[in-house]
Amino acid sequence: MTKNIFRPIRNSALAALALVAMLTSAASAAQIFEEGPNYHVIGYEAGGDSTGFLAGMVVLRVEYPVVVSGQVKVLTTISDVLLAPGYSYVVKKAGGYDAAVEVDLFNANCSARFKAVYKPGKTVVDGGALSCR
Repeated sequence: MTKNIFRPIRNSALAALALVAMLTSAASAAQIFEEGPNYHVIGYEAGGDSTGFLAGMVVLRVEYPVVVSGQVKVLTTISDVLLAPGYSYVVKKAGGYDAAVEVDLFNANCSARFKAVYKPGKTVVDGGALSCR
């Protein structure tokens, strides 16, 4: 059984730190906000371009191992999506047990798709390149 201790970070000091990190050129590709036994909360840069601008950051909660019907799985959920001014987002895939997360970030002229999959023995994260018209 998984204990749900999801805590939104939108109104916390962590959200402010994430937004500052996201909007500065010194930001890294990923930032761990919280860790504990068998889980972590990590923010990934999303929608970057060649100048270092980022459309946002997708914050995921990843729990491992989670045993479901005798099988070991990874539970991935979206904790938050932090956006640059003027950007919006749509969740295409919300994650789950060994399931993908996909988030589209966009404004009037630009868009990017963030993708992440966590499975036992395999992690793939693609922040998505920002494409502008």
